[in-house]
Amino acid sequence: MIENPHVLQGLGSKPFDNEGVHIKKITIVKNGILQTWLLNNYTSKQLNMENNGHSGGIYNWYINNKNNIDYNTLIKKMNNSLIITELMSDGINNITGDYSRGASGFWVENGKIKFPVNEIIISSNLKKIWLSILDISNDIEKRNSIQCGSILISEMIISGI
Repeated sequence: MIENPHVLQGLGSKPFDNEGVHIKKITIVKNGILQTWLLNNYTSKQLNMENNGHSGGIYNWYINNKNNIDYNTLIKKMNNSLIITELMSDGINNITGDYSRGASGFWVENGKIKFPVNEIIISSNLKKIWLSILDISNDIEKRNSIQCGSILISEMIISGI
């Protein structure tokens, strides 16, 4: 996971954060290991670490996939599962990591999209979700400051189907 605040016409591009600190390109996660914290003046003083310019948010995150598979290949790998296209509500517990959100999308059988699904709830734990990522496709959404392809997760609780 790389952050580059200097992407030409990037939605999250800025030369300085809200406190006037110069922002530079950094690697946040490499090979599954956190490389740095996102610090502003207050948090950097508390942790006795260097401020890396994160007062006011994040800047052009790019989540890279080494496998470089396309979206259709990702669907074929799913076999029988669910593609989530929309999430509703804000059901995340920041203390425990428990996660529960309303969702809609499409049901996949034998690697093929079969029918739309709505009014369901998906739930898990954020740590479990991060640890259960199987693959990320190269269909990167560029209309956001976080740019990532579709993510294949091994398991999640689905209710309401």
